[in-house]
Amino acid sequence: MTSRNDKRIRRIEQKCDRIISELASLRRCIYSRSSDIDVTIERMHNNARELRKESECATRFLNKLLHSMSK
Repeated sequence: MTSRNDKRIRRIEQKCDRIISELASLRRCIYSRSSDIDVTIERMHNNARELRKESECATRFLNKLLHSMSK
């Protein structure tokens, strides 16, 4: 079970890293006043949405696990 949890955590960490990368890209676009800002913001928004879904799934899984252990 730990291996599965480790994989989930790694996947969430990778998504966080992607969002951080998108934010850095957004910062560069703002400084250079590039027209790619909209595309960068959209990618960041999509990554954040994916991360939110993953977080919700992990939370439900952990709640079920803790509930079953308390019985």
